[in-house]
Amino acid sequence: MKFLPTVNLWDNAISTALYNGQLRLQRGQWVQCGAGPKSRYVTTRSKHSVWVAHSEGSIGTKDSFKRLCIAAGKR
Repeated sequence: MKFLPTVNLWDNAISTALYNGQLRLQRGQWVQCGAGPKSRYVTTRSKHSVWVAHSEGSIGTKDSFKRLCIAAGKR
């Protein structure tokens, strides 16, 4: 499966397709939440929960992404 260009999760058509299973994202896919900076997709837990790693200032997206991937694996 190939990565897509950056996906805006606040686009209603994108979020609907994601929740309905019509769109499947790979862990690590670059996404955006509105006009904010790029983030990385982790997982979709339900029709109302998408886990995304955002930049945490000096920590950055990389460490946030690793931590969320570990947490997602424990559920």
